[in-house]
Amino acid sequence: MSPGHAKHVLLHAKIRRSLQSGRYLPGEWLDYAALAAEFHTSDMPVRLALHRLIGEGLLEPHARGGVHLPLPTEVELRDRYTWLQHMLQAPQPDCSAKASSGPGGAPVRGSRSIWSPAPNQAGIDWT
Repeated sequence: MSPGHAKHVLLHAKIRRSLQSGRYLPGEWLDYAALAAEFHTSDMPVRLALHRLIGEGLLEPHARGGVHLPLPTEVELRDRYTWLQHMLQAPQPDCSAKASSGPGGAPVRGSRSIWSPAPNQAGIDWT
């Protein structure tokens, strides 16, 4: 079996996506047996996947066994809020002209920008 198709590699990718999507909360304890049951596999591939995530700094070993998601530090929270503030204050690009134009800037017939309001088909006056 090639390393790209090993069970622990596939589990690593699945668990990493779950971590990044917010499925597990910071500080939450993850048990090897519970994850093995969830992913219908034995403990060993789960252990290998979780130890790889520990090495990447996404998880920390727990004293009771298993692993947990580390709580963000004050510095990390401050950095995240600063980043969010910059993102919210950054000027947004105007994509409306590009979305409805074809080659050479010619308008595409029947197209509209994703940023332009949808046509009022119900005849409702929203003002």
